[in-house]
Amino acid sequence: MSETKEKIKKGRVFVQTSKGIYPFSVLKAAETKEQSSKQLKETETWLSENDLITPPYSPDTLLTLYESNPIFWRCVNQTAIDVAGLGWNLRLQEGKKENKEESGRLQTFLNRPNPDEALRTILKQLLIDWGSVGYFGLEVVRDNKRDVAELYHVPAHTLWVHSSQEKYCQKRNNKKVWFKKFGEPRDISAETGKRTAGGSKD
Repeated sequence: MSETKEKIKKGRVFVQTSKGIYPFSVLKAAETKEQSSKQLKETETWLSENDLITPPYSPDTLLTLYESNPIFWRCVNQTAIDVAGLGWNLRLQEGKKENKEESGRLQTFLNRPNPDEALRTILKQLLIDWGSVGYFGLEVVRDNKRDVAELYHVPAHTLWVHSSQEKYCQKRNNKKVWFKKFGEPRDISAETGKRTAGGSKD
């Protein structure tokens, strides 16, 4: 009985194709390689069509390294916690007179920069991206008066830089959205990335 089991464990699987008979493991490896090459080609085509810059290192590869290496993961996360966890405070610019109303609005905004997250949480997310991928994305939302109203973390591995370096494209699965560079006066369409006449968010 044990000999039979041993033979089953050592069994090999072959697949017959029009070009011959091959071990299943060889075909599986070739399939994975073909899929990876296809995905890479699709990414390169998409970047070229949208005039986006190819980063020196794959963000997905760097993210995989961060998620699969426990030592690297701990170092990045601990650094983010140490920096973001120290908190923050407002300091009046030297030579300026304090405006209590403005200071109160700013304090309220920084206490809750968006409905779901605290500033410390957002800073931690940004620092983790910076430590693992090498850069980070922060979405700044303005209100109808064009004042900064909300802040959101944009995952770095989903963000691509346009060749003009005046706008960015976020891609998740098959959906994409465009952001203009903070401080850029010319508005763009979030759907196409092309300039528009109306107001939008940075």
